[in-house]
Amino acid sequence: MEAPGFKEPAFEEFDPASDCDCPGCAHWRRVLPHSRTGRHPAAHPAAHRAIVLAAAASTVLVGHAAPA
Repeated sequence: MEAPGFKEPAFEEFDPASDCDCPGCAHWRRVLPHSRTGRHPAAHPAAHRAIVLAAAASTVLVGHAAPA
């Protein structure tokens, strides 16, 4: 049983305090929404096209090499 008024600890990495006005926090609030940090590398349109092209080429090559 928890003591009254005791909350679980919140770590900045998982639950960042958005009310901090220090220069570092203000910088990261400005930069992170526009950066590629945390995005999947295949989310870029050119990377997606390359993956689709590679999948299609491998399907064609394997399809012809397989015995009927």
